[in-house]
Amino acid sequence: MQTKKEEIRQEILLAAENEFYKRGYRDASMRTIARKANTTLGNIYNYFENKEALLDAVIGDIPEKINAMIEKHREFSVGALTKDNYLAIIGDILPEVFPLDLLMSKGIVILLEGCEGTKYTVQRDCLLRLFSQHLAEHLGIPYDSNLSAAMLTGTIAAFLSIAKSNKSLEERKQDLYDYIVTLAFGLPDLTNS
Repeated sequence: MQTKKEEIRQEILLAAENEFYKRGYRDASMRTIARKANTTLGNIYNYFENKEALLDAVIGDIPEKINAMIEKHREFSVGALTKDNYLAIIGDILPEVFPLDLLMSKGIVILLEGCEGTKYTVQRDCLLRLFSQHLAEHLGIPYDSNLSAAMLTGTIAAFLSIAKSNKSLEERKQDLYDYIVTLAFGLPDLTNS
């Protein structure tokens, strides 16, 4: 019997993740979640106290993982790496510093654009501020400059575009890798094409 309860709980979580991903927390419908999970609205409340508790279960430990990722990246020093030796080692380092499966998850998309009106809004804004400060450090520009704000906006938009594409996980991971390399080193020299 316990196995069946866990299966129902997982069905509810999957349906909720999809609903929050498509509509965001505010517009997500508990009735739709119940229907997609093949259960009743009342039964959802046997597993989760309310919609916010369901969001908590969907988001899980993603904020902590992102904080750990930022800290791990801060520990990694690129020093005097050139583009060539950076590219030679990044395949080994990137997955350790930036867990691409996590970055391409629906939970990240929900955290970045689907959590308005929840406690995660503050967490999201804090993470974006940390990322913006770190990006400004890499670029050697003031954190509160218009360029820093534009770079953050562009990077988040690119990241969400990649994460939400209909490509396979492996293709999205490659696109994100390519984007990170381009962000770090600029566009390739297209004059030799």
